[in-house]
Amino acid sequence: MNTILASLPSTLPGSLQALVAALKNNAISSLFSSIPKPIKYLIIATFVLHSPSWPFTWHFRIISSALKLELKELRMGRLKYINDWKRELDRVGGMKNLRYRYERLAWFDDCDYRLHLSNSAYAKNCDPAELYFGMNMFAPALKTGCFLALGARHFNYFKEIPVGAKYVIETRCGGWDEKWLYMVSEFIIYPKKRSTKDRSKPVSNGTTPISGTSTPIVNGNGGDIAKSKLEEIKKSWVSRRTHRDDGGVVCCLSVSEVCIKLGRITIPPRIAFWLTLQHPSKTEQDRAKAILMSKDHGVRFLKGGWRDEPNASTLGSDIYFEDKEDNWVNEGNGNMEMVVRGLSGF
Repeated sequence: MNTILASLPSTLPGSLQALVAALKNNAISSLFSSIPKPIKYLIIATFVLHSPSWPFTWHFRIISSALKLELKELRMGRLKYINDWKRELDRVGGMKNLRYRYERLAWFDDCDYRLHLSNSAYAKNCDPAELYFGMNMFAPALKTGCFLALGARHFNYFKEIPVGAKYVIETRCGGWDEKWLYMVSEFIIYPKKRSTKDRSKPVSNGTTPISGTSTPIVNGNGGDIAKSKLEEIKKSWVSRRTHRDDGGVVCCLSVSEVCIKLGRITIPPRIAFWLTLQHPSKTEQDRAKAILMSKDHGVRFLKGGWRDEPNASTLGSDIYFEDKEDNWVNEGNGNMEMVVRGLSGF
């Protein structure tokens, strides 16, 4: 120890002694005591009001979404968990009607200077909701280690969510193709109930249904400005879709493009649906369950074993396609193709 002290600069021990003496004299506490009380209260209030965005809180929400289903399977046992999951999926009517509702509060940490939910907060709060929904879609296959990778996310904003308002993110499946799966999330608020007299009046949410004739907009100088086609489509969409039967108002619509990964391997959604017992045939479900209950839980199958099936090119392609002419999956695929085709022009 004496050798180490002797090797230090001659001024360093004196500096350390001065620092220790300053700490003993509560120099730091005296510094804080010199800050005016209003500033102290402002700092404390800011710290408290932004508590939902403290370090690692977003990570906690993500991890809890990821672990919730795995812990449930661990508690119930694998076979019972798979059977229970399949029973619940059949009860709601399959993937078309499966919903996940994630409740949030528009608090100060997520709001902009106008005290409305910031545009960036929509994406941040979509993550845990869509992660949980995506994992629940293929819950029996989670033991394989497969996961969802986000490729793109599109937003359309209809109505602002004010600070202090409770809102719900409701996520559902919008369709899929050979690689991409589309998850649709609606940000919904529920306004306070009005009187029966008020509810009898039609609610337009500030929009008017679009007729066949375009009405010009009058600018501040008295001149006419023709409506854009995009604005017509948006307003027609808002008037038809933003008010729900349950009394909710859709403030924003998000569509995410995700793919299913196992390591660096991309799994076609139809294969994941087949493996998770979603084929209408009981025989096919029993085959899939045998793979899930095997020693590797279906890892080899997802890594390429499915290609050895005699009908590998069509395996799972008939799931949820009862009506091939007018089908919700085909409709979702067509809509997403139009979005991506339009974006590819820029």
